[in-house]
Amino acid sequence: MNIKRLYLLLLSFVWFSSYAQTDSIQYFDGADRRAHIDNAAWYRKISKPDTGKLYLGTEYWMNGHVKSVGYALDTNFLYKIGKVTYYYKNGNKSGEGQFYSNFDQHVFGYKNKKWETWYPNGKPKEIWVYKIADDFTYDESFLMSFWDSTGKELTTKGNGIYYYTELTSTKDSLQKITFSGPIHQGRYDSIWHGYYNNSKLYSEEVYAQGKFIKGKSFDGAGNEYKYDSVETAPQFPGGDEELDKFINLNTPAPPDAKLVANVSVRFVVGRNGYTGNILEAHAPQYARAEVLRVIKLMPRFMPATTRGQPVDASYITQIPVPLTH
Repeated sequence: MNIKRLYLLLLSFVWFSSYAQTDSIQYFDGADRRAHIDNAAWYRKISKPDTGKLYLGTEYWMNGHVKSVGYALDTNFLYKIGKVTYYYKNGNKSGEGQFYSNFDQHVFGYKNKKWETWYPNGKPKEIWVYKIADDFTYDESFLMSFWDSTGKELTTKGNGIYYYTELTSTKDSLQKITFSGPIHQGRYDSIWHGYYNNSKLYSEEVYAQGKFIKGKSFDGAGNEYKYDSVETAPQFPGGDEELDKFINLNTPAPPDAKLVANVSVRFVVGRNGYTGNILEAHAPQYARAEVLRVIKLMPRFMPATTRGQPVDASYITQIPVPLTH
């Protein structure tokens, strides 16, 4: 039930610019992955205020319009903090609210307190209230108000109906799915349904006081998948302990290695369970071949699932690599 957006008033931007110097520019594609400027859908200018404690990120669409403005504790903007605001390409505000992050508590990017969103035409869309658990292990979201694009309020004071459309991984491909159902005291309740663009049923789920109970989904051919978790991650045969054994067995250090470093690597596990392309590897270029060799040796995983259906997903682990250069 999370929805992400951002903002900044022009006057505030002028004030920020007076004491913050731009340190770097990052470019991203339409899937929010780091990209070359030629393939970018938007970019982020990062400035470090004179205090040195926070980074100011101003994001722009490639047409030059502001996409978002906000602060973070890190240059990757995972640890967002304080007020942020998002904008549509037409310049209208799309959302605004507070983030909470804390390095010491290992809390990053939790939405906090009141969040508001708007339609591209400027009409109000949603008002959410977020509450962070005392132990900082999760945050809860409550939908207080929801309007359709004509301005009709469908959820009032946390009670009513709600619907939204999002790109969802299915067994066949990424699909636009429209989910709808009742809201009670700000939470999902009773029976919720999801529908494909062709109006065929994609999912049916049972909720009680915001808690997911069970569900079933259907792929494009009509095959049924029952599930008790909306999403599951890829799993190595036998679990993490067996993965560690496999990596240790298949990465002996050569005699001339001066140093061995653990390389963090993110790679694809296909819906068929087989490993695929490396998406990200924090290693020198010459070490990537060794990382890829080990990944290709890995046996078939238990694939990730979304609403019971096997889907492509990324997987992160560490692989020791000899540093001989």
